[in-house]
Amino acid sequence: MTLRVLLVEDHHLVREAFLNLLARVSDVNVVAATGSGLEAVSLAATLAPDVVVMDLGLPDLSGIEATRQIIAGNADAKILCLSGQQDRHHVDAALRAGAIGYQIKECAGTELVDAIRAVGAGRTYLCPSVAATVVSRLTRKPGDAAHAHADLTERERQVLTLMAEGQSVKELAFTLSISVQTAYTHRRHIMKKLEMTEVANLIKFAIREGLTSA
Repeated sequence: MTLRVLLVEDHHLVREAFLNLLARVSDVNVVAATGSGLEAVSLAATLAPDVVVMDLGLPDLSGIEATRQIIAGNADAKILCLSGQQDRHHVDAALRAGAIGYQIKECAGTELVDAIRAVGAGRTYLCPSVAATVVSRLTRKPGDAAHAHADLTERERQVLTLMAEGQSVKELAFTLSISVQTAYTHRRHIMKKLEMTEVANLIKFAIREGLTSA
């Protein structure tokens, strides 16, 4: 079986290197490649690839949010996140967004092919260097703020993302076509769930969790 792959990587030279690598693999067919998160969401909906290889550091829409949107449109989508980061926050955010694979770029090489095959078969794939990170996530206390992030509603995530991108409550209310009072209510609920009292800390958390490309 040949796996149809959508490759998402914003660095041109890196993307070309991956394309050259995958072109030599008989059971992998890259059906499209892009460096845009927004375009990746559109291509995933149109092409329905077997695997989406998703760079996390995209300029227009973060790889985390692109993953979340692809999964929202197709719950069966199989996404392998590709990143230069292996800290707990990036790994947690990718898995919570719906990815079933996480590969570090510096170890990609032939490991990328193994990762694509595993994810294409519906298996979870984590490169060895992030195993300890996942163990840490699974043993986290329920009251942890990062755990609470998983309980945010889709609307609350949208509000938090817009806040992290610099929009005021009035501006994000206009963007989302909701009342200012409703926007303030969402912000209050977000801060309560994340156990935060300062808006500045809330924004830092959103950026760290990959809710924005800022």
